[in-house]
Amino acid sequence: QDIIIAKLLPFPNKSEILSAIEYKNIKVRNFAIMATTKHFKHIRGYADYRNLIQCFAVFKEINSRWNYVNDPKNGDYIATAHESLLYLSGDCDDHSILMAACIRAIGGTPRLIHTKGHIYPEILIGNMKDLEKINFIIKNVLFVEESKNKQLNYHIDEHNQVWLNLDYTAKYPGGPFLSEEILGALTLD
Repeated sequence: QDIIIAKLLPFPNKSEILSAIEYKNIKVRNFAIMATTKHFKHIRGYADYRNLIQCFAVFKEINSRWNYVNDPKNGDYIATAHESLLYLSGDCDDHSILMAACIRAIGGTPRLIHTKGHIYPEILIGNMKDLEKINFIIKNVLFVEESKNKQLNYHIDEHNQVWLNLDYTAKYPGGPFLSEEILGALTLD
């Protein structure tokens, strides 16, 4: 866990990435809704965290099916969210764009983190008390096997808000970071 300082580098391809996060696209929203009906629909007793549980259903659907594919040689190709839905394939920025769009489409608050040579999504959990509850829900209800004997990986921002890792390399929300040093953050609220 770190505290992210406000003095970060400019986010690479910011305007192109923001326009690619098509959270109002009907195909993106329908995909997110499908994920919420496929995973964790019957979980009861956590009404205060229903939206986060639905966002974790989106995470499960995307990450269980994601196929990493490199960009063209000597080029950075940024796919739109609905384009990535066609084959659930692409590189780290494509995954992050799709995850952020789907989460935002169903009411979650995502952000993208830029590290050296990598971009990954995070989701706003709330405060440390919320993190304790989410830790219990992830480890004991939703991702029991995937998170067994593992810790949740998160960041705390300058407002003491907790953000949970949703990288494509993770098997559960809060899985290990691929790259630690944060160079930039792009929040979508």
